[in-house]
Amino acid sequence: MRIHARALTGFDMIRRCGSIREASRRLNISSSALNRQLLQLEAELGMPLFERLPQGLRLTPVGEILARHVMALLQDLQRLEGELAALKGLRTGTLDIASVAALTPSFLPNVLQRMTALYPAVSVNVRIADSVECGRLVASGDADLALAFLRQKNPAIRQYAVGSFPLGAVVPATHPLATGRRSASRNARAIRWSCRIANCRSMRMSPRSPIARSESPCCSKPVRWT
Repeated sequence: MRIHARALTGFDMIRRCGSIREASRRLNISSSALNRQLLQLEAELGMPLFERLPQGLRLTPVGEILARHVMALLQDLQRLEGELAALKGLRTGTLDIASVAALTPSFLPNVLQRMTALYPAVSVNVRIADSVECGRLVASGDADLALAFLRQKNPAIRQYAVGSFPLGAVVPATHPLATGRRSASRNARAIRWSCRIANCRSMRMSPRSPIARSESPCCSKPVRWT
């Protein structure tokens, strides 16, 4: 079996886009050339990799198996390029980040500003999604890392660091929480009640989730860029 790297790159882009036309646009090649690569790859394996559906392409069970190996291979290739660049005293490459919107006003810009100063040759792409989608993007290889509120462990991804942030409540100036006329225990009950009224479930948060003060503008463990 002889499978070329170009065919695997094309397969991975089609998987990401769900469309040969969009994948060919991103790879800057013609749709017909990319389609030929896919057909040759399927012929080499002797099995179809995608289901051709009216709404786009969907991986077959064989395609899902190949996709897992291709994602690992391409990620290893990225690490190899980073290590070779490090030998030359360079830090280059592309980092794809998925993040929840709550971290975009100040936390994420501060981190990206520090990273840009340390590694000006590294290109960073940020995609905003909810917590569940952030985890899915990492598991599928569409993001290198994610910043999200994940209460349930996902066996397909690894938790690298945990950050803690304060929780605030926005209330009218006359509200008991603002005037401080209630005891701490009653305030806590009022916050839980307010969270239920605000429907925290729609934000995939829980009033009972543990929240603590952040000790660092970044994360609780150092991140090693390669």
